[in-house]
Amino acid sequence: MKNISRDYNIDWLKNIAIYLVIILHLLCNGVNKNGFDISLTLYYTGVFAIPLLFMISGYLHLKKENDYNYVIKKILKILFICFTWNLIPFIYSLFIKHKYISIFYLIISSFSQEGTFWHFWFLGSLIILYLFLIPLQKLIKKYNVYKIITLLLLVTCITINIITIYSNFKGLGITKSKVTQSLRIWIWLLYYMIGGIMTKIDYKKINNKKRLYILTIIMIIITIVYELLFCNILYSSKFAENFYDSIIVMITSSLIFISFKTLIIDKKHYSTYLQYNMGIYIIHIFIINFLTPLHLFNNNYINIFWSIIILLISISITHILSKTPFLNKIIKI
Repeated sequence: MKNISRDYNIDWLKNIAIYLVIILHLLCNGVNKNGFDISLTLYYTGVFAIPLLFMISGYLHLKKENDYNYVIKKILKILFICFTWNLIPFIYSLFIKHKYISIFYLIISSFSQEGTFWHFWFLGSLIILYLFLIPLQKLIKKYNVYKIITLLLLVTCITINIITIYSNFKGLGITKSKVTQSLRIWIWLLYYMIGGIMTKIDYKKINNKKRLYILTIIMIIITIVYELLFCNILYSSKFAENFYDSIIVMITSSLIFISFKTLIIDKKHYSTYLQYNMGIYIIHIFIINFLTPLHLFNNNYINIFWSIIILLISISITHILSKTPFLNKIIKI
């Protein structure tokens, strides 16, 4: 591994985003029954996880030159990972329940946010975004055009969000909820393209970092308060996914990204465990599902403690898999 070329800031940011994903998935149980307390507040800190992950993907993909061979390789890698992990429910269903379920159906279900690996919807979205990669790399060279298209996509997201809010007031339900998360590409593509814009910023020239950090903290607080105040007013449910296309979440996520890029993080702050983010993402659901029947997650205050335990267990299992031939191929894209 060539640490010289690693972006340690991005490694840390990506892993913080993965931990926020664990927060989302662990505290989402019974979220619609939660009152306006610290439990719901902690849950809403996770709203930045998915936007940051797509933004980071766009940043990493669009800051270097790639070709279609790279795109095909990455898509096949994702499909291989999804196929391999879905062999578990396939074998369980076939030999334990004596019921045949097509492995391809299980993969499609994963991308549709269903089944054992319902969180693979994120990987399904990544496959679609990879299809945009080469055209976006060509487009970003015409940076003014790239910014205009990003702005148009932003307007589209805001428009759909307004329609969604109006739809709820009229009792028609959340419009975008009719589309599975993996296919909400208008949102994910926007964050992906914002990640491309982040490649054009000279972070060393940002002088007043203290003001940036204070502004970021203030915006994080404002965003969480916004979610708390309007989850019942604007939407018919309290799930954080309702806010991904909110302009305030977009602004705050961008500020978090920029703030992290200005931090002085180098090799001495680096650990090989920071490479385990995809393995942690894959495995943490296994652990949550395994522990759920034990009724350990009935208190969301205690779940903060459990989120740390699940993170540590996920890191440990990923570490073991990373040292095992073949299995190391199913935890990293």
